[in-house]
Amino acid sequence: MSLCRKVQELIPLYILRDCDNDEASKVREHLQGCNVCREYFQYVTQLYRSFEATEEVSVPEIGPEIVYNVNMRIDRFQRKRRVIAATIPSFALVFIALVVSIFLIQNVGDRASSSVSNMEFMQSVGLLGEVTDEAIYEALTNTSSVISDDLANTVDLKKEYLLYEFQNFPEIDISTILSIMSEDEFENFVGVLYASSL
Repeated sequence: MSLCRKVQELIPLYILRDCDNDEASKVREHLQGCNVCREYFQYVTQLYRSFEATEEVSVPEIGPEIVYNVNMRIDRFQRKRRVIAATIPSFALVFIALVVSIFLIQNVGDRASSSVSNMEFMQSVGLLGEVTDEAIYEALTNTSSVISDDLANTVDLKKEYLLYEFQNFPEIDISTILSIMSEDEFENFVGVLYASSL
């Protein structure tokens, strides 16, 4: 049985005349005595003849212009793709920077307007004696320093805030009040609150 297997492996080479003379003589001798291998030989022979009978289809030749045009289209497509891939992150960064800057500008504007409006409100209800340019500057910058040393001696910039006792404080931002007070004013304010709570 193993001889049949070996012969069946050699049959395609025998048909194509690719085996040496010793192997070809072994295949011929075995085919005379074995019906199974003879049928297999006839089947493989018919297969090879059917392959030879099919006509070869001629492929049209592709001209160099067509190849050049196809390559140019591919290059243009790849260039467009690279440009798009480079611009999308740029636009995203610009958009993020724009959103962040709008948020920061709006936040600074809200803080400035709320500080000034709180000071004006405190003045209108009598909590502050007078709103000066120095007080507005200090409220916006959260500093208690004078704008200029030359201006420190002027009477207009050295106005003191007058604190009055109230039964109920109106709804105002306490941090704004505390941020525009000096340490002495804060101590006086706490003393007034403590005295009114007794």
